Amino acid sequence: VPTPLGNLRDVTLRALDALRDAALIVAEDTRVARKLLTALGVAGREIWSYREANSTRATPVILQRAQMSLVAVTSDAGMPGISDPGSELVAAARGAGIAVEVLPGPNAAMGVALLSGFPLRRFAFEGFPERTSAARRRRFTQTLQNDATTIWYESPDRKSGV
Repeated sequence: VPTPLGNLRDVTLRALDALRDAALIVAEDTRVARKLLTALGVAGREIWSYREANSTRATPVILQRAQMSLVAVTSDAGMPGISDPGSELVAAARGAGIAVEVLPGPNAAMGVALLSGFPLRRFAFEGFPERTSAARRRRFTQTLQNDATTIWYESPDRKSGV
């Protein structure tokens, strides 16, 4: 279930329905999720944390719950699975034969791409760059050889080797 990137009024009706119907909400940061759910009038839901640090331990328990009831996966902002471990959870659910539905919604990369003014006939989403200076430089050099606009994510909270 994608979540608004800034303005809470950007939430879709389907996202609201999914959050209301879910027996469990899996969130990148439970504090952010609780604030969002309260603001959207969907407070009081059971919320579990799912992030890189606990994904190995949490995945089997979440999958077990998803076999019995509706589980909604959210991100702090935007589409789950783009810059958080949500894509690994989706792969594990599909591997376990659990139906997965992805709702349309906000995606920071697309908004930034459109605002950039760069040509977008061909573009590549590269995700997060490597953390060390040498690896980062190598990757950027490789990417510059491509004849397409590239989109990268970075966060001031991400620990870097630079």
